[in-house]
Amino acid sequence: MRSIKLRTKLSLAFLVVGLCPAIVIGWISLSKAKSGVSSEVMNKLLAICETRRSQVEGFYKQCADDAKQMGANPFVVQAFNDLDAALDMAGSEPLRSLGDGEYDAPKSYRLAHETVIDALKAYTESGRYNDVYFIRGDKGQVAFSIQKDSDFGKPLGDGAAGLAQVWKAAKSGAVVVSDLSPHGSAGDRPRQFVAAPIKEGDEILGVVALQISRAAVEQIMNVRAGLGNSGEAYL
Repeated sequence: MRSIKLRTKLSLAFLVVGLCPAIVIGWISLSKAKSGVSSEVMNKLLAICETRRSQVEGFYKQCADDAKQMGANPFVVQAFNDLDAALDMAGSEPLRSLGDGEYDAPKSYRLAHETVIDALKAYTESGRYNDVYFIRGDKGQVAFSIQKDSDFGKPLGDGAAGLAQVWKAAKSGAVVVSDLSPHGSAGDRPRQFVAAPIKEGDEILGVVALQISRAAVEQIMNVRAGLGNSGEAYL
């Protein structure tokens, strides 16, 4: 089994070095204590840091597991094959976004798309993900997306954005999480992705990617248990 590469800024070192001092400084500056933070309070803060670290690590492990399981799901394999075959049949006819989830595509693609769109939308209902992508071919054409942003239908190629990075890793068999970084089709707003190979037996057919919801990560960090009225946790 390949190791899961959590290439994310939310690594253990970042959390321990960056998160804990932020909590401690915020507590000290807003605390009524006149003689500093007692060892009991410090231990409590460190325990909160450890809890947050475990929660964030668990979240990203779940994302990686979701992508891996999705890539091996027989329905996803069949859906990818159907869309891939439809695009091959269409030849050079364009596949492009029209905005607001609308798109222009050949009839063969539309027929295949309509049979899979509702089931694939279900992957976003947990609130953990905002979009699902199928990526095919050596150039990384985005062959499916729920949101149909401007990268829909286009090749990712040698792009440096997070979606291109996870595609490059996943097409070689890895399960990978990108850093949170600006994404062109989102107006350079930060986006984060997890991707895994779509496999039929030992053959890698393409890549499935999920756009991770930033709100889901922030929900973990915004839990105030143990922080009192003035404490906050930051990534």
